[in-house]
Amino acid sequence: MALVATINGLTSGAFLIARGPAGLLRLRTDDGSSRDVTLRAGGPLAAEIVLSTANVVAGPEDTLVEVSTSIASRFMNDATIELVVAGTVVVTIPFTSVAAPEIQFEGRFQCRLASDPDGFDHPWGVSSSFGLYAVQGPNPSSPYEPSLDRIIRFETAIALRPFCPVIGVSVKRVRGRLSDGTQMSFDVGDLILGVPVQLGPNCKFDAQDGAVAAPGFEPISDFQISVGAMFFGETDPSVARPDPSSPPPSKAPYADGFFRMDQFGSVAPSDLGYPEANWTDRATAITSQKLALLNAQVPTDAKEIAIRDRRILEHSSNLGGISFPLRMMERYSGTIDQNIQITPGDSLVMKAFMASTSFRFYGEFFDFDSDCQCGTVWGTITPI
Repeated sequence: MALVATINGLTSGAFLIARGPAGLLRLRTDDGSSRDVTLRAGGPLAAEIVLSTANVVAGPEDTLVEVSTSIASRFMNDATIELVVAGTVVVTIPFTSVAAPEIQFEGRFQCRLASDPDGFDHPWGVSSSFGLYAVQGPNPSSPYEPSLDRIIRFETAIALRPFCPVIGVSVKRVRGRLSDGTQMSFDVGDLILGVPVQLGPNCKFDAQDGAVAAPGFEPISDFQISVGAMFFGETDPSVARPDPSSPPPSKAPYADGFFRMDQFGSVAPSDLGYPEANWTDRATAITSQKLALLNAQVPTDAKEIAIRDRRILEHSSNLGGISFPLRMMERYSGTIDQNIQITPGDSLVMKAFMASTSFRFYGEFFDFDSDCQCGTVWGTITPI
């Protein structure tokens, strides 16, 4: 006879939230038998672990026991639950208790926006410094590509060009703090992991050629964010920020400048699985690979020919413009405290979020490929 036991679905490496909602210990036998099992807390955190019961009869069906903690761990896996049968410990399950949980999202976003010297609301792009444009084609009523709209899309890309990565942003990790403030990350152990993250349908980078804010200090306007069906929230409306040295004038996310990833970025190419040593090398590799693929592409109709030819022209005549945003980053911070809706399901993290009424949004937008009109974003949603 063997006992099969998990905490939040894991035999090891699980986490619980200190002073938060209880997690679930599941146990059963794997041979159809039934056994009397004593449960006891172990490890340095033993005195801070609370079990809803200490004695159960384990059988072929899952038996559920609630487990909660009152303080954060001092180090990873310093808490254990021991399963004792006839005086012998037969299973030990280690886990970690964390405080201040937050979710960290990551993925590829799309933004089809005009850039200087084209006006911010130019529908097609004519002379963008960074090679941002849409190919209209000969028939205005049936363009080859949709006009530029500046909308930030975390999923459901439109008119995605060949040789460009798929768009999609989701929750990649849960982060929490140990008792000394050390932040730990978990990529398994909660149902919020893997859930798609989406911005509202009208979210835009909104400098408006300096009319709203200086480039690099603009807000994301009409800000809404959702995490699947589990979380939804909005910020205050964005307002003009004529002086970039002044604090953001509303709780909408505002950027705090342009930064070179190789100097100030918190993410290295290797963190995303890229082979290049730095973002400058990454920009060179991407543009070179793309040009080779475009030169080898065999278009099948007039639309594909026009889009391919324009892309090759930009890579040949504006390589520096395309490479520049691949090396740069903007950081946005704001407060989500409007129309909060949380439907946690069985997610412990979302249950913990229900204790808060406002949340900090932080997002870094970088690795922007102006030819593909898409880049990388990572960020966090944190209860305040």
